[in-house]
Amino acid sequence: MSKRKQYKLAIDEEFRRIVPPMPQDRLDMLRRQIRYFGCDHPIITWHRIIVYGYEEYAFCEEFQLPFTIKELEYNFRSEVINYVSKKCLYLDYLTDEWNRYCIGKFYESKKQLLIDNYPIQNQFTPQELKRPANMLTSEMCEKELADLRGIKHGTISKYGTFAGAIDTIYSKSKDIAYELLSGKFRLSHDNTILLSRLTAPEVIVVRDRIMSDGDLSILHSGTLRNHHVAKVKAETDSKYKKAPEIKQMPKYDPNAEISSLTLTIPSWISSIERTCSS
Repeated sequence: MSKRKQYKLAIDEEFRRIVPPMPQDRLDMLRRQIRYFGCDHPIITWHRIIVYGYEEYAFCEEFQLPFTIKELEYNFRSEVINYVSKKCLYLDYLTDEWNRYCIGKFYESKKQLLIDNYPIQNQFTPQELKRPANMLTSEMCEKELADLRGIKHGTISKYGTFAGAIDTIYSKSKDIAYELLSGKFRLSHDNTILLSRLTAPEVIVVRDRIMSDGDLSILHSGTLRNHHVAKVKAETDSKYKKAPEIKQMPKYDPNAEISSLTLTIPSWISSIERTCSS
């Protein structure tokens, strides 16, 4: 445990995405508690990157309060993801989508951890460094998560696919990924996978269309998607297209002719004088 002080910590987008936002009433209560009594438990970090305790850190920053940190002694990023995804599964305010996402991240990080621990695998790999053939199965993950809700036989690998789809959607639209996790934008498992395979403009258009009228046909029709993407692009281009400038005629000046003569008369006089002298 570190000593209590004001640490400057970083935020990793993937770590942050795993941890669901706290309900507003609990967030308000936590804010009051930290404001008047300080942060009474450490913020969990890895190489000074926040792993768990984002709200606490934000409030400590707001009120300029010291806090303690607990640094995870992990070698690999996959270990951190495995740790925080399992920790979040104990929260009582997870949506079904976030629950599936955390289970999927737990499973996929377990597989990645196996690769991290045994990186080189070929015919020249020493026996003691060879990756165990049956070290990881979905059944083993199920046993580890048996005390948590929503774990059914044969679903963990499916949740891994779901988690990968959410991460892909996040890379195209952060807001839509969070809407899916929070349950504000609902799609079936298969439709979520399908959405993740679309381009960023298509993802946005499909989401807007489904949210407005519930019509899923746009998700399954490339022709419809292309039509709506082109339509949105045309509307956007039209909105921001700069109107052609209208050339303004100079303002009429009634004294312009007189002013012009005051400049030209001396020139005439000079020319006449030169002619006479010659």
